[in-house]
Amino acid sequence: MSGEGSTTANGGGAKDLSGQFARVVGVVHSFPYAVILTAGIFAVLAAFVRRVGSWELVTEGSQFLVLTVGAVLMAIGLGGPLVESRRMSRSLAGYRLDGKPLPPEASDVEFLFQVFYLCMPPAFVKRFGPPRPDGTREAVDIIYSRELDRFQRSGLTAEVGDDARHRAIMADHVRGDQEALARGFSLIVEFPTSYVDGRLSPILTYKTPFTYKNQTYVAGWYLPIELPADQRAAEVLTMRDEVGQPVLRPTLVREGQGIRVPVGAAVRADALVEASRTMPYAGPLPLPRPGP
Repeated sequence: MSGEGSTTANGGGAKDLSGQFARVVGVVHSFPYAVILTAGIFAVLAAFVRRVGSWELVTEGSQFLVLTVGAVLMAIGLGGPLVESRRMSRSLAGYRLDGKPLPPEASDVEFLFQVFYLCMPPAFVKRFGPPRPDGTREAVDIIYSRELDRFQRSGLTAEVGDDARHRAIMADHVRGDQEALARGFSLIVEFPTSYVDGRLSPILTYKTPFTYKNQTYVAGWYLPIELPADQRAAEVLTMRDEVGQPVLRPTLVREGQGIRVPVGAAVRADALVEASRTMPYAGPLPLPRPGP
């Protein structure tokens, strides 16, 4: 809720005027090339059009000079975004280990938003304020994927209502944030703030910090996992890793339950080769046919 009180008519008018000015400044700051292009169009019109309705446009000095200035402003307004787009594409390509140029979609905000929101596994990005006296930072949600949205903000799950349990879960979330900010990444087994099928299911959350325009952010993803009761009671789990990434083991269920996950032909062929090394030789094993 806002803490604003009542104002007089004059005060309200002044506040409204200042608000409009702030919005104009914001537009100019966000879209400078659009403003430059608009100024150029007006200059070109002023060089040729002398009367618009009851308005008479009067320009002093050389008409050719006004036309030239307008044309230059229009060229800047039209060419500036193209130059900025190429500069951004080159800048983004610098993040790739091979340094190859990126296609135009890579710098398209709407395209990347759809990729993140519609296609990512449960994922999120938070912005963090400066450190507070107790060492923690205020976190603000920036974006999250649809799967996270469904997991915590839909009728498919139920919010944790127990205050003590909710505080404990949130403390684990904050612990993962602070560890990521301090170490450069964090891995933690925690609970979400919602019940799935009437129970709390543990998730493995991976968080990575980064800095953008002098602001600190943490991006993370998580996957539901299954832990035996004795492992839930452990203070620390040691997971095997591949190139710094945790290795997860799928949980198998009966036929007709869960999600069907095809096993690639290359994986099956490798399994047959491994099996041939541990059994008596009985001729070459047939390789599986590639699937559709």
